[in-house]
Amino acid sequence: VPVRAPTVDLLPEIRAAVGSDVEIVVDGGVMRGTDIAKALALGADSVGVGKAFLYGLAAGGRPGVKRAIDMLEVELERAMGLLGTRTVADLKERGPELIRRRANMPQLPHIPPRSMAPTHAELVASARTQERHSV
Repeated sequence: VPVRAPTVDLLPEIRAAVGSDVEIVVDGGVMRGTDIAKALALGADSVGVGKAFLYGLAAGGRPGVKRAIDMLEVELERAMGLLGTRTVADLKERGPELIRRRANMPQLPHIPPRSMAPTHAELVASARTQERHSV
């Protein structure tokens, strides 16, 4: 099965390839305000929110759509505040330095599922064994 990189991961390369004269619209995979912030920060000029629109419509008609869009707006504003940006222009200008991409993230150690993790009794027994061997 071919694996493709997520669109948001390709945005900086796309922006570099087409320059600033071409408008980039991200349409797909947007479910939260943070998705909008990431897309704008990494090179998009605008973001389609059709899925949120349709979910809102299905859940509550016109008021549902308004609620869905309001939620995205609040989440976007919160994300921008946490990133220290006040405007979309600021977010777009400083974006690449603000967004941590998966490829640049340190790998976290593997933590086994609870069923595979040692029990308290096993940890105590292991500690006692280590104490005996260190004396």
